[in-house]
Amino acid sequence: MKVSGLKDRHSQRLLFDEPLGNHGHVRTLVGDWTEDLIARLMGWVRHKTDCRCDYCPDLSDEAGHYVETKAAGKTNQTFVYSGRLAKDRKFVDAGHRLTYAVLHHGCKTKRYDMREELREAWLRSLRCLYLIPFDDFEAITLSREEKPLNSKYGNSHANPTYGAGYRIPLSLLEKFKTLDLTRVQLWPKA
Repeated sequence: MKVSGLKDRHSQRLLFDEPLGNHGHVRTLVGDWTEDLIARLMGWVRHKTDCRCDYCPDLSDEAGHYVETKAAGKTNQTFVYSGRLAKDRKFVDAGHRLTYAVLHHGCKTKRYDMREELREAWLRSLRCLYLIPFDDFEAITLSREEKPLNSKYGNSHANPTYGAGYRIPLSLLEKFKTLDLTRVQLWPKA
């Protein structure tokens, strides 16, 4: 099974702040920041998304342990698409170790118009990190009802179950809480 390669560790900073786009743009930014922060906190490396590969994890460590990242915001829940869960199961069945890392934040993302003000508010709102072994995450997920999550995802117009998945309340992940981020300063003091 071919796994995607690593992302470049250095990213170019923006010279000027940029306005936020639609909800999808905000979710993409928060997802990228989530992945980056978890990698930095845990000393892991990020992977590229590469359609030529069989599996594209978000992160990994030097021992070959792979990680899928998720963010959970003000709704106190995260979600996973059924198709992603099936790919993860196939990956684990092929002998790979996989963990889900869920980063909980309390940022009200709709309040902000600019990227950097959202990023600062997001950093200040971080609550905790959950690390859940895949088998446990899958069991929790499959105990939930599968529902349509995104009617605009991929080819959902042709296949109504495409874009379906599971919502997972953080209360079900409580025993996997690993790091309290309310006590960690991740931004410069004013």
